[in-house]
Amino acid sequence: MTVTLGILGVGHMTGAMVEGWARLPEGERPRFFLSPRNAERAAALAAALGAEVMESNAAVVEASDIVVLGVRPWQAEEAFKGLPWREGQLALSVIAGIKQAVLADWVAPAKVVRAMPVTACAFGESANALYPADPEAKALMEGLGAVSELDDESAFDRLAVHGCTYGWLLSLLEDITQWSIEAGIPPEAARRHVAQTFRAAGTTALEDPSPVSDLVDELGSPGSFTGKGLETLRGQDYFGPWRAALDRIRQEYDG
Repeated sequence: MTVTLGILGVGHMTGAMVEGWARLPEGERPRFFLSPRNAERAAALAAALGAEVMESNAAVVEASDIVVLGVRPWQAEEAFKGLPWREGQLALSVIAGIKQAVLADWVAPAKVVRAMPVTACAFGESANALYPADPEAKALMEGLGAVSELDDESAFDRLAVHGCTYGWLLSLLEDITQWSIEAGIPPEAARRHVAQTFRAAGTTALEDPSPVSDLVDELGSPGSFTGKGLETLRGQDYFGPWRAALDRIRQEYDG
């Protein structure tokens, strides 16, 4: 039976999620119902992916087994309260910073699960945090990439900080790519090679059970080019600004 999936708040993230789910094989792909907010983006998704733009948020909720909550945090209460939520329905929130208990009050009697993907979900390669553990939500999010389930909401909020890390890594990738171009490498080759190097590092960390510190030590042995580069980076406290950025976003989550 085809899952019916509604989107309340058609934006950058929820649009990427729809694109990711639309890549699933026939039979696994949900049927999409989109809220009329951001009409241009909703119309583009409808035209490209066969989604349906509904006349109201209420119509989305009525039509959907699962509803993704993706509006701006300050719009959420007004957007969700009073809609025809029902028992057995899943409300999957990708809204940063709003606790499960608060959302549950607004969408009762639907079940609330919080998720934090990144836009790589459009390609099925997202890192997805999930709270609380829920088989239905996990099965859905696994269509967008790997899932980390958490049973503690404060831990979920800490892991959700890495939604920002994703953007910072893209910025670092761009800086290294630009250095490569300035060093004489053709732009397309520079971007492809640097991106694949980032992917290779991630794959090694996922697939090799050794402590990551051991992997780094092996690559950066004394006298090696990698080792000399690490000496320079560590001598300039290269992780200091990253830690400061992570701490800043954590404090924002903590309010």
